[in-house]
Amino acid sequence: MAIKIIDCHIENCGTGISSSSDVELDISGTKIIACKKAIELRDPPSVLDSLGLPADTPTELLKEVLETLLKTESKTPVQSAEIISKASLFEWLGGIANSSSILSNLIALQQNGLVQQVLNLLPK
Repeated sequence: MAIKIIDCHIENCGTGISSSSDVELDISGTKIIACKKAIELRDPPSVLDSLGLPADTPTELLKEVLETLLKTESKTPVQSAEIISKASLFEWLGGIANSSSILSNLIALQQNGLVQQVLNLLPK
């Protein structure tokens, strides 16, 4: 389904419209005036980026954590966090500054029931 932008007037801004390049836009009757960039189409973020993981994160380590999260769905977020914080992924991360936010992002996936969808996005 397309995002419809109809009869808008956008003026004097940095970027008039910014969207992920995988989103269908339906723009009509819209004026974009004196903006540094009229329309910006961005690459969608990767799974790794979305979780706050470095680009060189080994896929198999992320899969291991996601599969563990699937098995611990009945646990509380605190219990799941304790279990996955011992996973090889966090050993590989080596205590980087944002490892606690990565842990929070992974638990949020579990709480929102999105673990299987993310697993499906990873290369086989």
